Amino acid sequence: MPVEQSRLLTTAAKIIELTEPLAVTLSEAVRLTGLSRSELYRRLANGQIQAVKAGVRTLVVMQSLKAHMASLPPATFGANRNDVAA
Repeated sequence: MPVEQSRLLTTAAKIIELTEPLAVTLSEAVRLTGLSRSELYRRLANGQIQAVKAGVRTLVVMQSLKAHMASLPPATFGANRNDVAA
């Protein structure tokens, strides 16, 4: 990869990191993850995902949300489905 292209990609990654929210509302966390509201509350209650209070608002910590999603097992389809331990 040419040096200039590498610099552009690094700069773009920094911009994205700076503009990404530190926390999101419960509704936004539901939208981002595809989890139901009830399932999100269950995972908050058992500590799998962290949230903070800002006045009366509950905000889900984005880093926690990303870490939780990254910790989930990969989905399997077809013939490999029975090979994965539950």
